[in-house]
Amino acid sequence: MNHNVIQSNRLVDKPKKNQLHKMIIVQATSQHVPALANMAKETYVENFAHHYTAEKLDAHVAKQYTHAQIQADLDNGDQVYFLCNDTDPGALNPLGFCQTRCKAPSQVSLELSVEYPEPCWEVRRCYVLRGNQGKNAGSLLFEAVLSKMKEAGAATVWLLVLNENIKAQRFYEKFGLVNTGRSFFYNAGPTSLFVKPIPH
Repeated sequence: MNHNVIQSNRLVDKPKKNQLHKMIIVQATSQHVPALANMAKETYVENFAHHYTAEKLDAHVAKQYTHAQIQADLDNGDQVYFLCNDTDPGALNPLGFCQTRCKAPSQVSLELSVEYPEPCWEVRRCYVLRGNQGKNAGSLLFEAVLSKMKEAGAATVWLLVLNENIKAQRFYEKFGLVNTGRSFFYNAGPTSLFVKPIPH
């Protein structure tokens, strides 16, 4: 994927009342690390706190979502973060984020060792802060990220969704991702593999 700064706007045809109709999508750089770290911690706690004891949750968040870890992801070039905002072109106060990487399911676990057309892009995390949900921000962000993956030459997009998270599954199905029925146990519980071929 081109690691230059990327920005795009998209208008929906008939935005509903109180929903966003425009979204600015920015590829994250070093200046976004503090905002990314804070948002990653907050959204993880919002979505997964009930799977952990307070002690284990604190330990996991402290290890995974540090400034140093996110900066290392950006420096290594194997992780690409996108931020979204409806008014701020720099996205320094983002509404949500999406973390992606070019990796096949079989490279993550042998349990997912089914061959898909390559290159494969994984959506590792895609979250909107709870206070900004219900405004169409997640849909605009995810659609823009799919477009960026296609531009990068992706032949397959995939992700893992907790089996219990029916709402998220329905969300990704809206964008053409299909539950393959293959499962993988993640930190927070059993997940299902969702896949979408990208036509060119």
